[in-house]
Amino acid sequence: MSARGFLPVSSTKSALIDFLSREHPLSAKEIFHRIQKVHSSPITYQAVHKSLGELVDEKVLVKEGPSYSLDPLWIHGLKSFALDLSETYSRKGKVDLSKDHITLRFSTLLSMLRFIVGLYESRFPNPDKKDSICVWQHPWPVIGFSEVEFAHLRKLLHSSTHYAVTPNDTPLDRMFATMLQEMGKHCRNGVNIEEECDIKIHGDYVAQIFFPEELKRELDDIYRNTDKTESLQYAKLLRHVMDHTYDIVVVVQRNPALANHYRRMVKGLF
Repeated sequence: MSARGFLPVSSTKSALIDFLSREHPLSAKEIFHRIQKVHSSPITYQAVHKSLGELVDEKVLVKEGPSYSLDPLWIHGLKSFALDLSETYSRKGKVDLSKDHITLRFSTLLSMLRFIVGLYESRFPNPDKKDSICVWQHPWPVIGFSEVEFAHLRKLLHSSTHYAVTPNDTPLDRMFATMLQEMGKHCRNGVNIEEECDIKIHGDYVAQIFFPEELKRELDDIYRNTDKTESLQYAKLLRHVMDHTYDIVVVVQRNPALANHYRRMVKGLF
């Protein structure tokens, strides 16, 4: 995988993000005139307009009327990613984003979820809109998100078809699966599938999420011992999602064959 999967793929897009990071909202014409003033290389209005549309599709920008701004969730995800990348760098040395196989570390479950929702699905290309796949031990507890982040997640789940499966079927598994189904994801619980890690497929990219044993035990305990969703201790679960620090490892690789294998296997369970 090249670094282009993570970063803006052209100098035009970089310039657009730079302008909108300092002043917003701006219309396409306003951005075009600003670029003309500070950049000597020729650029057409059509190129600016095309790049803006691509950045909206990539969930980097949001458009309201004729004006564009940076997507708040992308900013949140970028902050989280930068902090955890810095942590990875300090503990494990340089992370080479140009490789086909990279390893990232996250200190909280929420920062990992924000990476998956805010950056993984928007910065890794899926031009053919292939079905997205989740294989997880339990449906991820999508709590701790802001209203903006939930709105972004709903939009994301309608950008392509999303499927998710889990071998568990507790009341809490069903509750979080139902929440995601209402937002657009197809979920099935209690299926005959076991993996050593959680897996997220997007396009030709495979993300393997390795939770430490401590976190797996704690989440498993909460899911299995909540016999009724009404008795869920939200504060306890939220602490594990937001406050408790762990060493969550995410391995991302571009592997079309493996991605298609999981895609066929999971869709065959529906």
